[in-house]
Amino acid sequence: DGGTHFIVGSHTANFPMHEAHLSVKEGERSPFLMTYECPPGSALFFTENVCHAGPVWQRDTPRVTILHAYSHLATHWHRLNIPPVVLENLPREKQAYFRQPWIADFKTRPATQNTMARFIEGDDPVVDTTHRLEVGI
Repeated sequence: DGGTHFIVGSHTANFPMHEAHLSVKEGERSPFLMTYECPPGSALFFTENVCHAGPVWQRDTPRVTILHAYSHLATHWHRLNIPPVVLENLPREKQAYFRQPWIADFKTRPATQNTMARFIEGDDPVVDTTHRLEVGI
């Protein structure tokens, strides 16, 4: 259904993508952008190094995407766009997946580790997503 576009081989490039290849708008779309077809229920796996884009979804059925990224707890690759009210209403066990991105607090003795169990049992806030309100998202 054309839900995701890729530039084939871009995962091997060690340079920024030229702006002419970043648009998925009609009439501006790069000729290097490719899409794919697969049966319903299929899964597509690719590395974050692949230049990819998700154009505006044109179908009446919902577009379902699951992002699973192997990343270090101390790293956020982009700002989260989850409405604060959604995070606030999650059970504490689920909020733990959205805790602040840090590994250890060396100001304490012994160093405090940012573990799931410590978060669940404590009162640390989830990561701040109020920037959504600032930019009008």
